[in-house]
Amino acid sequence: MSELVARLQGQFPQAVLGSKESHGETTVVIRPEDLLAVGRFLRDEAGLQYNLLTDLSSVDRLLLPNKGDGDAPFAGVRFNTVYQLLSVPHKRRLRLSVPCPGGEEPVVPSVVSLWPTANWHEREVFDLMGIRFQGHPNLRRILMPENWRGHPLRKNEPVGGENVPFTVTWGDPEFASLGQQILPAEPVQPELPKGVDTTRYMVLNMGPQHPATHGVLRFLVELDGEEIVSVHPDLGYLHSGFEKSGESKRYKDFVHYTPRMDYVAAMS
Repeated sequence: MSELVARLQGQFPQAVLGSKESHGETTVVIRPEDLLAVGRFLRDEAGLQYNLLTDLSSVDRLLLPNKGDGDAPFAGVRFNTVYQLLSVPHKRRLRLSVPCPGGEEPVVPSVVSLWPTANWHEREVFDLMGIRFQGHPNLRRILMPENWRGHPLRKNEPVGGENVPFTVTWGDPEFASLGQQILPAEPVQPELPKGVDTTRYMVLNMGPQHPATHGVLRFLVELDGEEIVSVHPDLGYLHSGFEKSGESKRYKDFVHYTPRMDYVAAMS
């Protein structure tokens, strides 16, 4: 993989901010303004062909020390995005890490135009971490309600939680607000995906359905009479704070949460 890093440095001398080899995997740190050019090169160049983005995540570095060679490119940067790439023809993996400029309002280019699988991943990172992806075709929340304030996976967001009341503690003033709603109970009309034509077709809501566990998938169906014109999948109906809970628990204390998230894909 060091040959690949050298090739990237030769092709984009200003773009590569650093690299790291660990456990047989390579991570390359890329300037945000060069992300699309580097990504296109990795995807299209003969012999590379990183044609699949398998995952996209982010890191809030608020509580991390900016020390050491691996962290030098991130000095003074709070957020960075992480792209897991796979070359299907050559069966090779590569990780890109991109510092996000903008401080508390981080912004990076969207890579949906290069790898369509980034669409829902970028929406999730935007929703839970507050990173905006310039050029995304429909950047909106995917897990949290549209009227949710803040971004729950940021390190300065409180974990929350309440003590469990027992018979002898019910009189404690701490439990006076137990069971009160955090958000108002008004119905919120879900935003329709771009391209849905309500003037020409009947729009029918199907779901959320149970393909795996509790109602994780909803379909918006456009009908012309009895003919289905298009189907728009909409997910994100099973978010109960698992990720935030996991931040403060050890593996042995958290692993039994995973079957509750998805009965058929707990290990995933």
